[in-house]
Amino acid sequence: MAGYYRTPDRGFQLFASAGSPAWRDPQVAALGAVLAQWSLVGGEHPLVSVPTGVGKTAIALAAPFIANARRTLVVVPTQELRRQTVERFRTQEVLRRIGALRTSDDFVGPEVLEAVGRAGGWSSYEAADVVVGIPASVSPAHLVDDPPPPDLFDLVVVDEAHHAPATTWMAILEHFSARALLLTATPHRRDRKRLPGKLVYYYPLRQALEQGLYQPVDPTILDVPEGADRAALDRLIATEVVSVLARSEHESSQFLIRSSTKARATELASLYRDLGHEIPVLHFSEALRLVGAPPDEPDLAPEHERALGAWALEEHGSDLVAVEGYPMAKRPFYTHPQPDDPRWSNSFDLLFRGLELVTGGQRLHRPSEYDAAIRARGEDPAAYAAYLQAFRHGMPPHGGFAIGLERWVARLVEAANIREVTLFPRDLHRLAP
Repeated sequence: MAGYYRTPDRGFQLFASAGSPAWRDPQVAALGAVLAQWSLVGGEHPLVSVPTGVGKTAIALAAPFIANARRTLVVVPTQELRRQTVERFRTQEVLRRIGALRTSDDFVGPEVLEAVGRAGGWSSYEAADVVVGIPASVSPAHLVDDPPPPDLFDLVVVDEAHHAPATTWMAILEHFSARALLLTATPHRRDRKRLPGKLVYYYPLRQALEQGLYQPVDPTILDVPEGADRAALDRLIATEVVSVLARSEHESSQFLIRSSTKARATELASLYRDLGHEIPVLHFSEALRLVGAPPDEPDLAPEHERALGAWALEEHGSDLVAVEGYPMAKRPFYTHPQPDDPRWSNSFDLLFRGLELVTGGQRLHRPSEYDAAIRARGEDPAAYAAYLQAFRHGMPPHGGFAIGLERWVARLVEAANIREVTLFPRDLHRLAP
């Protein structure tokens, strides 16, 4: 039965002395504001706003302790965030690291259940201390025929609470007779819909920068030995990169290396592989086999990409995996086929933490190849005369790629929605600026 957070010998401490536990200022202040709001009979749910990366995770982990919760529901917007949240609650590593939770060799964490698919058989949740789910799995709005007992949870933690005005999210808050805590980095929506709850604590990004909660970007200047050739310079840089990545503050950091040619990229990849950093590369056919998809599948589905990301992390310790050789039938007509097997293309996708980040490839450069490729698709090359004109004057072999910068940043900072890292996002409610 649930009861982890009501066991008195867990050793949780909100405050022992100045600087102990090692909370960040916005974390302990937010928890104090939450307790104050909860003390008011009939008060609105507390809403806490702190910037991404400042410490929402620790606040969420501490909430069941300060609420003396019997069973907690944590609502997150995405499957990836659900997986990460389950792991954080199971290990309690963040609270243990700052000294807010006693740690030992025989440490036992709470019983955490990941709600997958449409929930049902609510009795299976009764043994859990924490249930983590997305609205599609746990919202009563989807479960009209079999709603959960209103008293199943006595605490609901809503992460990325700027989603909360949505019907499925609101149904969760309205159904359960439980305390709630709403956490967000963005307390205001662009469509001006009001977030539920009362904003009890707001920590501005400007103050986070002033207090050094975000690290500055500083260049690293290396001393170059006299007479060093390119290989020596490459190794000097690579050794420093590996050294920086080994620091604790870069535990979840990534590095990108740009090269001017494929041969140069292969050379640098070999160097970093020798130093323990490798990006696995799979042919498309091998990727299908790994994820259990039919061999004639024309593309990777989002769930396939997530599975490949999990495989790369588990097997190679890499957040990145490259897939090459996509079927020609899936690529544009101007993509160059593999010379040894024209069913496949000289193209690739780079996946980062289970999400397509980069697409690129080699393009055709001979006019005759373009004519054949266009006719093979049942079209007339004359319709592409303006496009093909430059190729008839001569074009060297070439290729390129496009990177989804916002996708990369969103995955890097674990933002719940790409709009959070887009300067001027466009959606149904915003076209300008």
